[in-house]
Amino acid sequence: MKKLMILVLVACLSASVANASLITAIDYRNADDDPGAFAKTNLQNEDLAYHDRGSHELEEIPAYLLGAEWVQTANDDRDNDFYELDITLSEPATLYLWIDNRVGNESSDLTPPQLGPNTMLWVECFGWTDTGDDMAIDEGGDDIINQRYSIFTKDVDAGLTTLYAQNFSGKNMYGVGAVPEPATVALLGFGALSL
Repeated sequence: MKKLMILVLVACLSASVANASLITAIDYRNADDDPGAFAKTNLQNEDLAYHDRGSHELEEIPAYLLGAEWVQTANDDRDNDFYELDITLSEPATLYLWIDNRVGNESSDLTPPQLGPNTMLWVECFGWTDTGDDMAIDEGGDDIINQRYSIFTKDVDAGLTTLYAQNFSGKNMYGVGAVPEPATVALLGFGALSL
């Protein structure tokens, strides 16, 4: 009976963790629009990538990002030199940053963005790594893929994480998603198995 009660308690705790918001706050500075970004839940194909564009739909989202919490940015902020986006997380998480492949690379949307001293140097400096995966955008809401994004990742602690300017006009603004760190979910499961 004691084991059953503990299993029920672990199941309830797991459900409450699953229902709690991972992204607890966002803030932005030097944005063109106010609000400059929105926290969203349940990332899915055909979600609008930007709150200031009525037809830019995300497509071909990898399975590990489907259902994630995410930040819907404004596409007009893509060329703001001093843009900053603060994301506050309730627990350790894996962040995913999708960047238009044309950023720093005028020639193709099929190769990863060319990041460097004048274009998103902070991505490399702060430990983001390219997953090798892409997602796409349908800019007209007409089921035609117009551009591709490379997906970068970084594990972060609970609390505040700041993202910085894209500094590249004429290309789509980046987006960001968050999923709970697998260890947080696994610990609950391992605790139940040891009973």
